[in-house]
Amino acid sequence: METASDQRNEALNVLWSDIHLEQRQLGLRSAITKTKKRRILPINDSLHAMLNEWLGPHEGKLFGMLSESNHIAMRQRCRQAGLSKGISLRSFRAGFASALVERNVDLHTIAKLPGHSSTTTTEKHYLAMTEEHLSAAVRKLDPTGPPNEKGNVIE
Repeated sequence: METASDQRNEALNVLWSDIHLEQRQLGLRSAITKTKKRRILPINDSLHAMLNEWLGPHEGKLFGMLSESNHIAMRQRCRQAGLSKGISLRSFRAGFASALVERNVDLHTIAKLPGHSSTTTTEKHYLAMTEEHLSAAVRKLDPTGPPNEKGNVIE
């Protein structure tokens, strides 16, 4: 099972040389991944734009100054913003996976992005279905038409 320290290790050790803006890819080196296998991750438009606009030097570690104290500071800022006490790097990872589920991305793709070797890990840790998500799935079976916002079939 993945641990927060494995995930933190990946993030803290990304080098600018791992980022290939032209190909819109991030290459996670085998030396920093939990599985010791190289992974290629796509970079979406918003991250691509942010990396292109980065004001600092494009050398060395991407997050050069991140440390345990930064992690604690992040948690404090999340609490100040009224977010849950349990916010961590894992929370962002789970939120990312949940957002993909809500956008109907297939499970195999979702599992591949964080480097899971099987979909079982993804299902176990990241697929907390909301009641609305389950209701929407059942409504898709209704042959008489699309549901309205209250879940009733429009005739």
